[in-house]
Amino acid sequence: MKLGCLGLGAVVVAICAVFLGCGKSHDPGPSIDTGDGGGADGDGDRDGGAGGDGDSDVDGDGDADVDGDSDVDGDGDSDGDRDDWCPGVQRHVLRLDEPVDGDTLDGEDDFDDPACASSAGNPDLAYALSLPSAGLVTVQVDVPDRNQDGLSDWDALLSVRADCEDSGSELACNDDYYPPDPGSVRGSRVEFCVDRPRSVAVVVDGYGSFGDEGGRFSLSASQQICDEGETCLPGLGCRRALAGGETCEDATVLPLDTTVAATTVDLGDDYEAEGCDFGDRAGDAVFAVTTERSGLLSVDLEGDEDFDVGVILRDDCADPDTERACETAFGTSACVGPGAHGVIVDGDRQGWRGNPEGSFTLRASFDACRDDEVCFAGDCFRGELEAEPNNDPTHAQAVAGGVLLGGEIARRGADEDWYALQLQAGQTVTVDLSEDCEIDTVAFLYAGTPDPAPDSLDCLDDERAVACDDDDGDFLCSYLTYTAPAAGLYTLRIVEWNSDSAGPYVMSIEVE
Repeated sequence: MKLGCLGLGAVVVAICAVFLGCGKSHDPGPSIDTGDGGGADGDGDRDGGAGGDGDSDVDGDGDADVDGDSDVDGDGDSDGDRDDWCPGVQRHVLRLDEPVDGDTLDGEDDFDDPACASSAGNPDLAYALSLPSAGLVTVQVDVPDRNQDGLSDWDALLSVRADCEDSGSELACNDDYYPPDPGSVRGSRVEFCVDRPRSVAVVVDGYGSFGDEGGRFSLSASQQICDEGETCLPGLGCRRALAGGETCEDATVLPLDTTVAATTVDLGDDYEAEGCDFGDRAGDAVFAVTTERSGLLSVDLEGDEDFDVGVILRDDCADPDTERACETAFGTSACVGPGAHGVIVDGDRQGWRGNPEGSFTLRASFDACRDDEVCFAGDCFRGELEAEPNNDPTHAQAVAGGVLLGGEIARRGADEDWYALQLQAGQTVTVDLSEDCEIDTVAFLYAGTPDPAPDSLDCLDDERAVACDDDDGDFLCSYLTYTAPAAGLYTLRIVEWNSDSAGPYVMSIEVE
């Protein structure tokens, strides 16, 4: 006779009741929870009671794996990364600020070539490094010089992987590093950023494809921890994060004397330099700096290791005609007046590093001039300044003897400066540009206002000039003297000799 499901179930229950006491009432003890069939915490497992953790395993850690930590990746730590070690590879441990000694000849050739060099056939050792926070990590291998001949015993190769098993997860790699300390020999050194706590695999290997590079070494690691509000940039470290604006209309205020970190990645290409060859088809980050008076505004700039970066300074951020300065690589400076100024960080597609977008650090500083000074040619200057427009004899700027004047040939081949002064008969005028001329000046003096305006750039080619000088001052600066035969108006013209450069000059005018 066959038993149906109900009949069979009744038989099983009866047997259980008789022989095992399944249906009897008893004290479950502290680890049995009658509410869910498991522990006293109601979660369905048997780690309940006073230490119950509310999950579905029995390790008492509050998650659903069995590794004893507080995450669910099952790897035994609490950083959320699943970092099982490479199968078949011996695991060594490297701790921050605790150097260890090793010998790759104790290992096997377990790892493929890193990105920076070949290591085929050479033995290697791998170390697990736990990083507690976001920041800049430095790992260095030092190799001994037992022969004391100034050469390392062998050529070490260092690489770091986010995942021990995955060669595509490489974070950094280096073949040759020469420490600056006297007597040090070639080793290897890497720097890389992490944006959260994590574990990485550090591999010490040998350079080359012959299988004969290996030996003793010392391995060390350190980390610069980023504070809240800071970001880590490769090669630059932890810096205050401050995103630049997309355009001049939403420019980010840049505080003075504060180093900040930002990026041009994913920003639009809205601007390019007028006086420098960069900025075309590369993203730009826009900042605004406000100064209270006249002075020198300086911007220090540093791009990450492969970013060809440049900076543009403008009085009016959106107006390219107000560009004060532009420079690639390291920053620039310019004289500015009071008010808001645009600082545009851009990329160079023609640069040698190869990347027109990337991360950078930026710092602006300001040196204010005194009340009796003006900023000129990168310095605070006691004197008068050229007043544009003075590009032709009809708009000559009036000057007198005893003046120290700062002027500028602003555009190559498209600018010249005119000045007008009154002389009495027998007076001698001396014009000296030796104090500070960054260009090859030529000074012409005319009786009256020449009409039409001359266009010569050489003293030998202008017969209407009553006096002319090219290089009698210091270096390529001009020095001119003239005694007036009659009273009247005289006009002074300053040009650049070959119209192939532009720049400032300082001119003194004395009349005796």
